Amino acid sequence: YYKRAAALLPDDPAIRCSAARVARAMENEAPMLSLKDSVEARASLGREWLDYGYANRNSKYLKLALDEYGRAIARNPYHVDSLNDFAYAAYLWRLFNVSGDDIGVPIDPRVLAEAETYARRAVALTARGQDVRKRLEARSALGEVLLAQDRAHEAVDELQSALQDLASARAGVEHAVFDELRWDLRQAALCAAIVDERTGFPQHAQSLRAIADDMIKTIKVS
Repeated sequence: YYKRAAALLPDDPAIRCSAARVARAMENEAPMLSLKDSVEARASLGREWLDYGYANRNSKYLKLALDEYGRAIARNPYHVDSLNDFAYAAYLWRLFNVSGDDIGVPIDPRVLAEAETYARRAVALTARGQDVRKRLEARSALGEVLLAQDRAHEAVDELQSALQDLASARAGVEHAVFDELRWDLRQAALCAAIVDERTGFPQHAQSLRAIADDMIKTIKVS
């Protein structure tokens, strides 16, 4: 069945990967070897590791996801999905670390710096495109990586600007599909507010908390 599906959809990475696994189980390595240099196959495998790591709160699998995305990016430095997903996986890894429920290992700050580089590249590649969702995904990933590096104020600026971009594009800014972006902004604003309160800027902290409140209200009604 996988062989027939692969013949019908030869460029579908999920089908090609599944067919290759079945072939390997039957001691046929050729289909698996053919995927070695496939950017889409690497990205698809990365997504599988990312989803598994997220579901199990285990950064070991996020590390495997980053490895696959890194291989995809090495083959195509302009593969936007891999650039975005690398950044998102790095953000999740840091999130698991600070939440205390990670059963993996701490993230290397150099990985976060690399993730920021990739996120900024994805933002640049999608900036003039007509696909608003791709544009917002890239900017959301950049905001997440900035937050993961404890740069909450920069994250707030980036994510607010992304929402303004969405409104300017008249792309349904209130739609629930963009709730993750709003949630990211809420988290960044709360983190930035805490920093301001600790460093003697209570009025600015109050405005940041108001932004966070607005985001959660919008999410509830979207």
